[in-house]
Amino acid sequence: MKITKILFLFPAIFLVSALLSLGPDNFSSAASVSLTGQPSSGTAPLPVILTANIADTSSGPLTYYFWWNCNNPSRETDPTKLYSACGYPTDSSKGEVRIDVNYLTASLIHTYNCSQSSCEYTAKVIVLGGSSPVEAQALIKVSATVANASDTTAPQLSNLQPSGSKTIGANVDLSLITNEKAVCKYATADEHYSIMTDVFNVTADGLNHIESLGSLAIGNYRYYAGCQDVAGNAGYGTINFSVIAIPVPASPPSQASPPAQSIDACIKESSPGKNDRCPVRDQCCQTRHDGYNNYLHYIVNWCGGQYNTSMCSSVPSASGGATSPGTSQNVSFKLDNPLGATTTFQILLNKIIDFIFWVGMALAPVMLIVAGFMYVISSGSPQKVEQAKKIIIYTVIGLIVLLLAKGLVTVLESIIGVNPVK
Repeated sequence: MKITKILFLFPAIFLVSALLSLGPDNFSSAASVSLTGQPSSGTAPLPVILTANIADTSSGPLTYYFWWNCNNPSRETDPTKLYSACGYPTDSSKGEVRIDVNYLTASLIHTYNCSQSSCEYTAKVIVLGGSSPVEAQALIKVSATVANASDTTAPQLSNLQPSGSKTIGANVDLSLITNEKAVCKYATADEHYSIMTDVFNVTADGLNHIESLGSLAIGNYRYYAGCQDVAGNAGYGTINFSVIAIPVPASPPSQASPPAQSIDACIKESSPGKNDRCPVRDQCCQTRHDGYNNYLHYIVNWCGGQYNTSMCSSVPSASGGATSPGTSQNVSFKLDNPLGATTTFQILLNKIIDFIFWVGMALAPVMLIVAGFMYVISSGSPQKVEQAKKIIIYTVIGLIVLLLAKGLVTVLESIIGVNPVK
């Protein structure tokens, strides 16, 4: 009988085979990268934050090749083929290279100048290290202006946030406002603006600056901010805050304990006529405070000069009945076994078999839908069409075996004369 139960588990192999046949190539998507300049236009000198965002499901370090100006209509993705036309990105006057970056976003800042009435630059990025090399370009427009040589006033920083305390798990955003157009950076050490590397995101007017740090651990934090205007003047400020644990709500004020009934008073309230055998156990109920703002009720049993106490679920009233609603009572509850009455191994095995049967019945239509979807998007590819056919065949075979196995167990139980155990 146990052999027929165990044989029932084999149809799961067919469903597992169908799932394993879904290789990662069937659902992979091509990598892509976007490049944005913020701001994308303005008067020179124009500090622009170039941000590259890559969409790629692969893992591993990435290398970003940035060019400040590289108009490449052919959209080349091999950096070595652009060295002659656009220069070496390792040269800071031509671009910048970020090697072994473990993030899907890379940001840097470059100041664009213009000696004519207007200039256009095409920033370019190539990203290597993902599933395939990708590239993107961004147009930067700059109009020529002469910076005010008499401007020696540094930008003023205000409304530096956050301040005070943030609870753990909350998102932390660094933000500040400048009184003139500026590019702002931040660091965890008191550094000169030219040394700082982390750049704030800035609004189009160049006055509002914000950067998200995500959630931080519990502790005290200090960040140093520096902002530079178009004339090269730099102003500084500090952001101080702390991250704390979630406050625990204060306990409600303790209530005064009602006067407990004494043993003597309890005896007086009990009926007379005791004897040594104590055929009648006189009882009354006491109320005591347990020290945790709970009032517990005890039954006091008195017999032959001795007494003991036990918990009672309700307080008898003066007339002998239960207390009115609202009186504190002990509450009991139980948790039912989610598997039901599994008192024997045979019952447990039967429940496992039923679980596998219904899981298989639920997976079968899902696999057929997946196979049909793969067939539709195969675009005539023989490999994907064959893959979809295999999934359909394996799923149908598994479903047939699943139904036959379930029926076989029922037939054998009837022939042998064993009553199914539920």
